[in-house]
Amino acid sequence: PMGIKPFYYHQSAKAFVFGSSIQGVLEVPEVPQRLNELRIAYHIIHTFDDKTITFYQDILRLPSGHCLAVDANGCRTWRYWDLDATRELRLGSDEEYAEALREIFIDAVRCRLRSAFPVGSMLSGGLDSSSIVCVAQELLQQEGDRPLHTFSAIFPNVAEFDSRIDERPFMKAVVDRGGIEHHDVRADQISPVLDITWQGEEALPAPSLYMDWSVFAAARDQGVRVLMSGFDGDSAVSHGLEFISELGSRGRWLRMFKEARALARTLGVPMRGILWKFGLRPLIPGPAVWACRFLSGGLEPPWTSAPLINPSFARRIGLAERVRALHADCLVGPGSARNRHRVGITGGLMMYGAELLRKTADATSIDVRYPFFDRRVIEFCNALPTEQKLKDGVPRSVMRRAMQGILPPEVLNRVRKGNLGSNFKMRLLENERNVIERLLFENSETIEEYVDVASLRAAYRRFTSSTSTGKRDPINLFLAETLALWLSRSGLNGSSIPSISEGVT
Repeated sequence: PMGIKPFYYHQSAKAFVFGSSIQGVLEVPEVPQRLNELRIAYHIIHTFDDKTITFYQDILRLPSGHCLAVDANGCRTWRYWDLDATRELRLGSDEEYAEALREIFIDAVRCRLRSAFPVGSMLSGGLDSSSIVCVAQELLQQEGDRPLHTFSAIFPNVAEFDSRIDERPFMKAVVDRGGIEHHDVRADQISPVLDITWQGEEALPAPSLYMDWSVFAAARDQGVRVLMSGFDGDSAVSHGLEFISELGSRGRWLRMFKEARALARTLGVPMRGILWKFGLRPLIPGPAVWACRFLSGGLEPPWTSAPLINPSFARRIGLAERVRALHADCLVGPGSARNRHRVGITGGLMMYGAELLRKTADATSIDVRYPFFDRRVIEFCNALPTEQKLKDGVPRSVMRRAMQGILPPEVLNRVRKGNLGSNFKMRLLENERNVIERLLFENSETIEEYVDVASLRAAYRRFTSSTSTGKRDPINLFLAETLALWLSRSGLNGSSIPSISEGVT
C-alpha cells in the first residue's frame, strides 16, 4: 500500500502501456516523448504533493494505496487502502503499548530477513536503523550462525572540523553487541550528483541519495542481496510533537505548557520557540493565516523562501494557483494530530522518497526492504494515543520503551540526528564546481526558460564565498544542475543545446 515499487502507465485511444520504469514505457513506439513543464516547476520549487505527475506529459504514476482498472471505456483509479485517522487504540498501560509495538516490529523485521543470500542492513547510528539491526541480529542468532552485514556511510575528513556529522560512536555501540559483520563506506569521497542508469527517467531531486547509492554498491560487492533500511521511521512512528497543539485544542493549557517545557529541556532549546511552533501556531486556522497575509500585503507565492524559479515561467503555467490547490488538498484542521500523522505517512514526499531508494537499489541489484513501512507498524502507530508518541518531553517515547533492553543506551536515549549537510556542501563545491560554472556562465540557455539564472548566479557567489546564510543556496544549485543534466541527456530541450558536462573532467 505504500507504493514502494513504482508503477508508471500511458493510456490513449491506441494503447495502454505500463511498467515499473519510465524508460520501459518509453520503449513502446506509441508512447509520445513530450516534456511536462509543470513537473519541471515542481522540481525547481521542490514539492511532491502531486502524486501522479512525471516529467513526461503522457506518462502517469499510480499513487500509493491505489488500484487501476482498464477496459474498453478507458482506465480509472481508486484508493484501496488508507490510514484510518478516526481509529484510536486503547490499551491498559504504557507497558502494554510498548510490548505491542515491540511484537509487531520484531515480526516486521523477521519477515524481511527471508533470503537465500546474505542479508544486510543500513546502519546510521540513529534510533531507526539501530533498532532494525539489533532486532535482526538477535533473530539471526536464534536461527544459527548466519551474521548480519551492516553498512554505514562515514565522513572522517569532514568530522575533523564538524563533529556533528560523526555518528561512528553510536554505530560502534551497536556493532559491539556481536553477531555483525560491519562495513564502512567513505561517503566523504563521493559526488552528490549521481550518474547512474535510471537518471535519464527524471531529474534527481534528493541531495542525500548519493550516500544510499554508495551503501547499496558496497552491499552488492559483499554479495548481499537483501538490505534493510530504516527509511523515515520518524514519520512511520511519529515524534508526537503534534501532542502539544492537541492539548491546546482540548483546552488543557497547563499540560501543554508542561509538555512544551519538558520538550525544550530535552532538546536544549528555548521553550518560547517550542511553544509557538508546536503549540500555538498549529491552532491558527489556515484561512485566518491567509487572510492576515492578504491584509498585510504579504500574500506571496509559496516558493518565495527559495526564489529559484523564473517568475515569467511560473506565471505562464499558473504555478501559484496550482500549488495552492495541491496544498489545500493536504490541509488538516487544528488539533487533528492523528490526521497530520496520516498525511505525513501517505503524502507524496514519502512515496517519491521510497521510489527513489527502490530505483537506486535496483540499479545495484539490491532488494531494499523497509520494516518501518510494514502495514501493521504504521497502522498501529497511527492509531496510538498521541501522548504515547511524546511523553514527558521525550519524542517517539513508545518506540524507545519498546526497544529497551534491545538497543544500547547510547542510541536509545539520543534525541538528535547527525548533521550531514556539511559533507553535501563540500562535495558539491569540490566535485561539481566545474559543471555548475559551465551551466551558469556558458550554457545557461539549458535552463534559463525555467530558472531565474541571475538569482542562481547570486546563490553561487554566496555559496563559494562562504557568505550563504542558509542551506537553500547549495540545494538550489544542486536542483538546477540535476535539471540541466536531465534536460541535456533526455533530448527534450532541443538538440542545439550541448551537454553542460561536455568537456568537463
